[in-house]
Amino acid sequence: MTTYKSKIGPELLIPISILLVGTGILMAYERAWLGLAVVLLVVAFITHMFVTTYYHIDNRTLKIRCGFFYDKTINIDTIEEVKKTRSAVSSPAASLDRIMIRYNKTDTVIISPGNKETFMSHLTRIN
Repeated sequence: MTTYKSKIGPELLIPISILLVGTGILMAYERAWLGLAVVLLVVAFITHMFVTTYYHIDNRTLKIRCGFFYDKTINIDTIEEVKKTRSAVSSPAASLDRIMIRYNKTDTVIISPGNKETFMSHLTRIN
């Protein structure tokens, strides 16, 4: 089994950080402790999503995991196309430096492994 962590791109990390830090500072300045608690919960949730986004290749399956909510297993034999993309569509990817995988004729998923070339090569060796 090989695990590929998601790349964490500055194009997502910086704007989210600025927004949340700015909101947190404003909540603390205004002594809005409930609001600050909500901001801290959002920070914890986003951090968890970024840290737990990964892609496992095991035998002939690709397992995609992102946070609490996204857990998908794809049979690598059903993959028909793998191509680079910079699509901003919501996906289990922590960067806009992504690849799109088309499988089962019409299904797609967009992911962002840290080393795209190695990941794509690994998939290609299997299928």
